[in-house]
Amino acid sequence: GERGWFLSPHEKYYLRALGGDVRKDVANLDADFPALARELSVPPLFPPTAFFSSVLRVASGGLNLWTHYDVMDNMLIQVVGTKRAVLFSPQDADYLYLRSHSFPPIPLFKAPPCPPFPLFKVIPALSSTIP
Repeated sequence: GERGWFLSPHEKYYLRALGGDVRKDVANLDADFPALARELSVPPLFPPTAFFSSVLRVASGGLNLWTHYDVMDNMLIQVVGTKRAVLFSPQDADYLYLRSHSFPPIPLFKAPPCPPFPLFKVIPALSSTIP
């Protein structure tokens, strides 16, 4: 509705689109959201045969996504607002508390790092805000 929230003005939302059959299909923006896909102009950065998936993620402003890594190359397109992205070198994996492809949210922006994550102070991070 006009108020912009469902239950509380402080709630946050996150959507990660999946393929049609979540057990077999990868997310594909062209197939899953064709009207939206037609609005995007993505430069030909790779051959079409190298395409794996295109995941649509939609989130509320101010939402912090959990710390994670992706095994495939990615492109981030910010449509509305801004997004701060923090990237680490794969060479620093031993300092990132990896237990699987996704791990606990880590307070990246506090100094000094929280006691449970002391190794964060020894690795450089690349941070950028995308308009």
